[in-house]
Amino acid sequence: MLRIELRGRLLSLGPDSVRMDGAHRPDDFNRRVFTDWIRALEALQVDGEYCYLLYRFDDDYNEAFRATLLKGKVIFRAVHLDRDRDADTESARVLHEYREPFGSYDRVELIDSLRAVAREGAA
Repeated sequence: MLRIELRGRLLSLGPDSVRMDGAHRPDDFNRRVFTDWIRALEALQVDGEYCYLLYRFDDDYNEAFRATLLKGKVIFRAVHLDRDRDADTESARVLHEYREPFGSYDRVELIDSLRAVAREGAA
């Protein structure tokens, strides 16, 4: 199982880490945001499909992962989204996309690990 930890504002997905929005308390984050991530990831069924997983909210833009399904893996790439638009794939407007992928995770393992953390709380 993929090890997922949230310590303070630092979210770790296996060996990869990112700073989360400081406004979230860990319990609130686990229940609300991880549940949204799980739903979005479960909806990915065909290679090339993607969704946005929000993790940080700013006055100028929202930070998210573009999670793209490819051969049973989900590739995360960090992006900045226009905060005045929804994060669904049709209306989202990407303001900046990081060149290097953030990480690559087995889709089933990622979803199972997110479910466990949302249910039990972050370490």
